Amino acid sequence: MEIGDIFVVNKADKENADETAQEIYAMISMGEPVNGWRPRVLKTVATSGDGVKALAEAIQQHTEHLRSSKLSMAARDKVRGEILDASKRYFDDITLKEIENSTAFKKVLSRVEKRRMDPYTAARVLVEGSR
Repeated sequence: MEIGDIFVVNKADKENADETAQEIYAMISMGEPVNGWRPRVLKTVATSGDGVKALAEAIQQHTEHLRSSKLSMAARDKVRGEILDASKRYFDDITLKEIENSTAFKKVLSRVEKRRMDPYTAARVLVEGSR
């Protein structure tokens, strides 16, 4: 149970809701807090609003915890990955536009269209030629 920061058992007015919440809590209790935060287990009844205030408070507490501890390592890794992915897409877009507008691209395009070169060889020629 490492995914959630807050676990909510909705329909807490139904049979077995207490047992479900206890089972989740027991699983969470087996692990160590992540970055100083131990996930909360809350029960709600959406149709009546029971437990919603406690849920809102738990979300606020977690938000404050994240702010006070800056970014957790997992969040930092996620942000790092997002930046690298965005950079890669941006770099790919720029590089592909430059290749597509090059004289070399027009030459290999013509050769592929005339079936004198296959697309894979054309790609290799373009990439190796741009080094």
